[in-house]
Amino acid sequence: MRTGISLLYLLLLLGIFISPVQAESIEIVRFTFVPDSVMIEPGTTVTWTNMDIAVHSVTSDDGLFDSGSLVQGHSFAYTFTEPGRYAYFSTPHPYMTGEVIVAGDDAIPPADGEDTDGPFGFALLIAIIGIAAIAFLIMRRD
Repeated sequence: MRTGISLLYLLLLLGIFISPVQAESIEIVRFTFVPDSVMIEPGTTVTWTNMDIAVHSVTSDDGLFDSGSLVQGHSFAYTFTEPGRYAYFSTPHPYMTGEVIVAGDDAIPPADGEDTDGPFGFALLIAIIGIAAIAFLIMRRD
């Protein structure tokens, strides 16, 4: 019984490591979107948070989304469902610009030298090996 519960716990833990995080954060700092460009998968929610004392907005060039006025500490989130490039700016400060790139089946190829392992890569491999080793030791002990 203890072995079964331990294995269930380990499988749940492994699920947390494997489940992709479908979120991206962008901060508004010193009249700049940081980062000013992100690449995401369809279904990902991007959240912009204004860290400046000045009021800003997040307004898409094509009118798809508009945060309205964001005062310091306030956030705006939008979920991107369709592949494409989405340019945006701050209405009070139109020189502030950024871009969200939503990759599709015809994803934009990575730049030379860019990491293509995703957010987990080697760390996920190490976590899986570690969890398997712990499961082995638990089963062997019982």
